[in-house]
Amino acid sequence: MKNILLTILSVSIISCGALLNYASQVAESDNENPIERFIGTFELQIFDLPMSGDVIMSLTVKEDENGLTSVFKPLSGELAEQIVIKETEIEEDILYIDVLISNQYDVFFELYVEGDEITGYLADTFELAGKRID
Repeated sequence: MKNILLTILSVSIISCGALLNYASQVAESDNENPIERFIGTFELQIFDLPMSGDVIMSLTVKEDENGLTSVFKPLSGELAEQIVIKETEIEEDILYIDVLISNQYDVFFELYVEGDEITGYLADTFELAGKRID
């Protein structure tokens, strides 16, 4: 009888401890701002663009009272100068930047940020990769 009571008591203490650990993890994840990891300046390279080849540019993403904003600046090539940004938004942990390139190509950047690394696609076709520089 003592063994059964001791076993039940041990199991209840262990399960309460497991619940407390899970609750603290949930509280920590609720405090994180999901937008925060996308904020910053990134240097990225877009691979194998027709007419341009590989292009390197910087992307700065900021949050203001109107939501997210983004700016591209050229580091090599002229593509960044031809980009008009229409919208910047996050859906399901993916940063989407809707752009108009050369006043004729309405496409989007699909960007994934893990730590200081950024990967993704331009127009769902051209791969890109880079890193956070600020």
